[in-house]
Amino acid sequence: MKVKFILPALTEAKSPFWRPVKYSLFPPLGLATLAAFLSPTDEAELIDDHVEPLHADDAPDLVVIQVYITNAYRAYALADHYRAKGCFVALGGLHVPNSIVVTRGCPQHCDFCYKDAFFAGGRSFYTQRVDDALAEIDRLPGRHLYFLDDHLLGNRRFAEGLFEGMRGMRRLFQGAATVDSVLRGDLIERAAGAGLRSLFVGFETFSPLNLQASNKKQNRARDYEAAVQRLSDLGIMINGSFVFGMDDDDSDVFGRTVDWAVRNGLTTATFHIQTPYPGTRLYDRLAAQGRITCHDWDRYDTRHVVYRPAKLTEKELKLGYDRAYSDFYGWKNIARASLVHDSLKHRAKHFFYSAGWKKFEPLWNLVIKTRHLASMTPLLEAVLSQISGSSPIRPAADAAPQGPRSRACARESAARL
Repeated sequence: MKVKFILPALTEAKSPFWRPVKYSLFPPLGLATLAAFLSPTDEAELIDDHVEPLHADDAPDLVVIQVYITNAYRAYALADHYRAKGCFVALGGLHVPNSIVVTRGCPQHCDFCYKDAFFAGGRSFYTQRVDDALAEIDRLPGRHLYFLDDHLLGNRRFAEGLFEGMRGMRRLFQGAATVDSVLRGDLIERAAGAGLRSLFVGFETFSPLNLQASNKKQNRARDYEAAVQRLSDLGIMINGSFVFGMDDDDSDVFGRTVDWAVRNGLTTATFHIQTPYPGTRLYDRLAAQGRITCHDWDRYDTRHVVYRPAKLTEKELKLGYDRAYSDFYGWKNIARASLVHDSLKHRAKHFFYSAGWKKFEPLWNLVIKTRHLASMTPLLEAVLSQISGSSPIRPAADAAPQGPRSRACARESAARL
């Protein structure tokens, strides 16, 4: 049987904020996983439209297409094209089945998250067997791993077994988790001992009203700085996730958010415009209020405004989002954030990781196109190497957030977003 696996390019790949190096280092695993189940006698071709040309003049027996919401139109067009040729076509991916690594889903139920819509009517979080996960990790080459799980620490028993089994493997890995899981018990220390060096943390918003409205019960803004401190003490870099455009956000949310992230030494930040994905409670609520202004899925990428905000204009929200990225990744703020750390090694690690991740796009593009990305792996592993000793964050009392709502958040505990 001749099988063709296709990942159509996402529309955000054309954005100036697209991360080609991140994508190339951590590509989606769904199609490669499926390809591994084929018989040795099958003929397989895997095309990633982001990094190689896609030619559709063939007629394989089976075409498997991975679909996200922002490549859905192109995926449907390709499906129609191959069906017209008599090919059997299967669609999968986040827009259709979820394919994660050692766990699937998340135990939380945030209103803006697609997860509950995807798992509607069934379990929304479950894990692999620990032994199976460890066996898969053991088969992977190199030292560096990137767990694509929504919440790597979501099941304590599983995570404890996973991290215990990974001790001694000399792996360096990155993953994602929530504020409460960082602060609860000693699981984050176990993760650090197993090789965790960078964590994506969903801070999302400082506003208690926003947290309540989005059903994000696992976040309490007063815990944000405590979580940052704990991760920093362990030498774990933080990629903070922030959402703009929630109903309690006004025009000063962008500057306050960037200022907090810089003052607290976040290594990288991922900003999002609130996006009401179809099937979520957020979408249902905004649709009922007549606030959805765009139904073009190509724009449902957290980079475009597709609804009417409550306290901002659509233009203010988009410009503020763009400005947040520009300000956070400006040379001045990269330097400011790196100097927050006490040890020289942690400062250097922060500076080179943040600057290298965002400021040298032309160089990374050249490395990727000339197929030399593998030669950069030792550099990445060196940056991710463990920082010996603790590296506490010094409070920045001279940079308190401005405005009455910001000051309230700061008094509550200096906030996390």
